[in-house]
Amino acid sequence: MLNRREFVTASSAAALGALMSRDLLAQPRKDVGSSGGGRAVTLFEWKPIAPDLASIKVAFGQGGNVTLIDGKEVAYLIDTKNSPWGKTLRREASPGAPKLVVINTHHHADHTGGNHAFTGDCDVLAHEKCLPRIEGNVARYISQIKEAVGNFPKGESEGLKRAREDWTELYHNVTKLEAKNFTPTEAVKDTHEIATPGGAKISLRHFGPGHTDNDLVLHLPNSNVLIVGDLVFRKVFPYVDQNGGGTIEGWISALKQAQALCDKKTRVVPGHGDLCGPEGIADQITYFEKCRDAVAKAIKAGRQRKDIVTMKLPFHGYANEDRQSMTMIQLYAELSEKK
Repeated sequence: MLNRREFVTASSAAALGALMSRDLLAQPRKDVGSSGGGRAVTLFEWKPIAPDLASIKVAFGQGGNVTLIDGKEVAYLIDTKNSPWGKTLRREASPGAPKLVVINTHHHADHTGGNHAFTGDCDVLAHEKCLPRIEGNVARYISQIKEAVGNFPKGESEGLKRAREDWTELYHNVTKLEAKNFTPTEAVKDTHEIATPGGAKISLRHFGPGHTDNDLVLHLPNSNVLIVGDLVFRKVFPYVDQNGGGTIEGWISALKQAQALCDKKTRVVPGHGDLCGPEGIADQITYFEKCRDAVAKAIKAGRQRKDIVTMKLPFHGYANEDRQSMTMIQLYAELSEKK
């Protein structure tokens, strides 16, 4: 377990990091269209998951990756980014379908903060363990909205101007927001199936505690797509949420179960980082296993805890290097307890 100093440090860093991170405050990558779908100038960078799957798009920037499955009768939006961008996300996704269903992959604010733009008139689904954790996030959501006042991305692009208008309206009404505005309208269990009007299937799976205790993986077998949320941080050192019920041993297990749903051609949407194939899941497993082996070896050699939790392993090209210590702290706790 984390000692008090580590707990305070990790919690403060996580809260500050989510609020002040590149995802929340960075300039949008660029104004882009809908890659042939007629979408106007946008804040987010929308990319089709593959040339032959133009109806499935991913929005990057200002929070975790968001996936839009755009159907003629029903569209599905996976996650809703940080709080200041909920209305902007809804406007930009603007599917032609008359009905929109939202699914949260887990409770973290960079994936659920924008729920307020959808809960009033859309079905919003999440794992049953996710709902109480989202209800406990309200102060965080409000803080994100308020803090954006002095840290709004700079620029005069059309997409940014419209996003600023969206946020200004939200800021003026922030005192009206409460837990129900963010809490999903439907809780699902470990296995949940959605049959789309077009006959395709969306399978929701919870493989046990991993990144958190409420991670959902979405499998689209007809399209051979797997949306894994924050079970995969693609080329980014992961955030390990012990207080959110996560465990690295469970995380590895969940990844291996997700991996079993893939073949060589599966497209994988990670929670953070670029789109990938099944190699993204394999790389995440390798990351944890290498760190686990290094910590186990150090414990066996009798090294002191303070030296173990600050070990740095060479994972070249990974972003957010300061987070590697979170992995080591968690692994030391798990392995010491197991021993």
